[in-house]
Amino acid sequence: MVVTMKNTKLVLAVGLVLFAFLVKKFFYGSKSSKVVTLVENIGADVVLNPHLIDAAESWRVASDIYEGLVDYDVDAKLRLTGAKKYEISDDGKIYTFYLVEEAKWANGDTVTASDYVFALRRAVNPSTLGGAYLSNLYDIKNAKKIVNGELDCSELGVYAKDKYILVFELEHANFEFLHYLTLPIFLPIHKATIEKYGIKSFSTIESIMSNGPYKIVSWVRNSSIELVRSDNYWDKKNMGNVERVKFLMIENAVSDLNMFRSKDEHITNVNIPIMEESDYVKEFGSMYKKTPVLCQLRMVFNLDCEKFKDINVRKAFNVALDRDAINKVVLKGATNSYSVIHEQVYGGEFKDEVKRFVDYDWVNLGMKERKKIAIDLIKKAGYSVKKPLKVSILSSNDVLFRSITTAVQDNFKSVFDGLVVCEIEFLDRRTFLAKMNKYDFEIMNCRWIADYNLPSNYSMLYVGDNMNYSRYRNPRYSRTYYDSIKASSMGEYISKQHLCSEIAAADYAFMPYSLMYFRRIVRDNVEGYHSDRNVLDRHSTKYINVIDK
Repeated sequence: MVVTMKNTKLVLAVGLVLFAFLVKKFFYGSKSSKVVTLVENIGADVVLNPHLIDAAESWRVASDIYEGLVDYDVDAKLRLTGAKKYEISDDGKIYTFYLVEEAKWANGDTVTASDYVFALRRAVNPSTLGGAYLSNLYDIKNAKKIVNGELDCSELGVYAKDKYILVFELEHANFEFLHYLTLPIFLPIHKATIEKYGIKSFSTIESIMSNGPYKIVSWVRNSSIELVRSDNYWDKKNMGNVERVKFLMIENAVSDLNMFRSKDEHITNVNIPIMEESDYVKEFGSMYKKTPVLCQLRMVFNLDCEKFKDINVRKAFNVALDRDAINKVVLKGATNSYSVIHEQVYGGEFKDEVKRFVDYDWVNLGMKERKKIAIDLIKKAGYSVKKPLKVSILSSNDVLFRSITTAVQDNFKSVFDGLVVCEIEFLDRRTFLAKMNKYDFEIMNCRWIADYNLPSNYSMLYVGDNMNYSRYRNPRYSRTYYDSIKASSMGEYISKQHLCSEIAAADYAFMPYSLMYFRRIVRDNVEGYHSDRNVLDRHSTKYINVIDK
């Protein structure tokens, strides 16, 4: 070949391109070819039956493998996901959704309106009844009658008008209904998979058909669950770069933190060891994340238990509980809570709620004065040192609740001077949830994270039987709650929600004590995990990038 000046430049240019390619291949090839994996600790094993999902760890996995009609973005604002548009009738009773026609299940089947109808009929069918959030279906026409066995599930007011058109018919207008649709019980289910696996559905990776951005490839109980990108997910072009997700189930907070320190995790669980914030900032800098999530910690009385039928007992425990000590000393800066409704929900509308409550002057007293009131109330209920009130507190065994519950036990021992004997039952997370769902406790120490940023997401916990763990039954409270849902204006709705909190407060039917923030450590090469502005703590790996640094 004769080399001229012209083709010399061409050869040089080609050589530079080839050299650049070789440099990238040999010096950076291991990074560019490596599968991008996100490792996050969720703290416990999960339930992946959409009808039975009842805890944050299950929600986290579900957000990656399933997709419903609507969801929340990182700013906790509603957005369309499995639907491209919707319409609401003038009377507010008919919701029509037009599905994304490209949406598919992981096996390539199309996601249709019939998949939603099948799922919701299954949720209200007495033989396959949904658990958590079942009451959120009751606004759908005939849902409650079907649950009670009065009608066949085919009578449910959910219809497939077309392959891609889904219609909900409600019993009455409910402006919250769009928020309900973000709940897992409204997710579609793949009928053929259910028919193949029957009662074993959702218990193994083979029996779970996903329609979200990821699918399950491994599930080791109480250890880890692994996901990979779904080749058939319709919105792949808008996903981040994470190809594989590994969720760890480390319940021990110290082990969780040490795993992060050893660089085997990208994101810790929220229950990291309780330390001063300054210590975390000193060690981790900007990787330490403090999330202002709508999370309320509360002690729940089981009002079916004879011990708590006397209001004097319930009030005594409320007065005796040293919220200042728990929130300032144990939780290192959480805020006191007294209302059934989180005081910061809906932009802080309920911030000063306790000022509305009659007979709550004790809130402003010191513990010395409150001790006398609490003792007088317990004695009034008929208890003495010779005949003390013996109670048991059910608590999960993670470091956060172990610390809190132990402090509460010491608190009650100090205040009641032998009039109350308090024992604790610590259980692992899943066993704790199982007992909770069977109402198998006297007092339960637990938390509630808002599913949507409206006060009724808290007040609903004290009506009906679904998730009403306190077994609180006050006809006036229930009537006020349901009237608020049917309100014709936001002002009327908020007014009735305030009344709900006042009614429950007068009964001392609860013992909320803390508005806590979440604390996590998030590696600085994780982008898109906006814990600082996500008050519902709802995350999906779909929006996350893991950057090589």
